[in-house]
Amino acid sequence: MSTNSDRNGSDAGFVLDKPGEIVEKLRLMAKLHCLVSVQIGPRGPSLGAMIDRVLPEKGLVVVDPSVNGERNRQLLAAGRARCETQVNGIEAGFDLHGLREATLDGRQLFAAAIPETLFWLQRRAYYRVTIPIGRSVRCQAHLLGEGQLEFAVHNLSLVGMALLDGSGLLRQWGRAGQILKPCRLLVAGLDDEDFALELRNKIEPLRREDLLSATRVGLAFRGIGRGFEIKLQKYIFELEREFRREQDGAGS
Repeated sequence: MSTNSDRNGSDAGFVLDKPGEIVEKLRLMAKLHCLVSVQIGPRGPSLGAMIDRVLPEKGLVVVDPSVNGERNRQLLAAGRARCETQVNGIEAGFDLHGLREATLDGRQLFAAAIPETLFWLQRRAYYRVTIPIGRSVRCQAHLLGEGQLEFAVHNLSLVGMALLDGSGLLRQWGRAGQILKPCRLLVAGLDDEDFALELRNKIEPLRREDLLSATRVGLAFRGIGRGFEIKLQKYIFELEREFRREQDGAGS
């Protein structure tokens, strides 16, 4: 295992290079249904996917791809991709090589060689928690020309959030750097302060039935006060405890 840290020393980053550790992390991504951002080429488009399963005896990782047929064709033509995801607040990244179509359990999936290395980085200041399944968290946002709308919050951190857009409006609206305001988290204790959100990225819809038409949209907080940040931190800790209880129950 090789280790690196950023310039201010606040991050502890690891590049895993032992096959057993890499398989373990990939299986964890599959178990938690982590949404993976798949980048086609160094400057190409991205799409959403999930790790379906890992087959170490065949040296393969199986990927459940996006519903976007054109992006999938581009991905197959490239044969390789850079993948990034969040696993319980830990940033993970890896490269896939030899991507090809595969049929498993009657489903059309993609298969690739298990990566030789896997980047595993925990940023304490930017910890991001996935909203537990049993809890609904909504964000109200004003879109110019569309008025005030509500979106489901997929994950949350002190610096931003990811929204799930099932309406298609955010998928079509805006570009990186644009500002949504006023916005408000519809959570008791946090719903008394307006803030702005800066659009950072979009990930294509998933093929999963529960998120079939949802685009994941990453946004960064702008203009939040210290008092709101303190309350938000307490709420994130509460969500994390609940999320861990769910995962412990699923694994028992």
